[in-house]
Amino acid sequence: MISKLMMEHFKGDKLNTGALGNVVSQLHLHHIVRFKADPVWPKPVWGNIKAINYSGDEQTKLKHLLKKLIEASMPQLSN
Repeated sequence: MISKLMMEHFKGDKLNTGALGNVVSQLHLHHIVRFKADPVWPKPVWGNIKAINYSGDEQTKLKHLLKKLIEASMPQLSN
């Protein structure tokens, strides 16, 4: 569901997902919306491009946006 929502919202060309846990012990999933205009397309982003960090404001806005999209898809979560 997260993958579908992200692709619809960001209008990507491809979505990369991965369950990577080499640094931290808890399971976490990566969802990366990719675009053919990516500087390293079609190579993986890891190790091929410098990470660009979101500002605190950008993180908060994106978090709220994704939460709204999830709740709209699954109304029972907003109760």
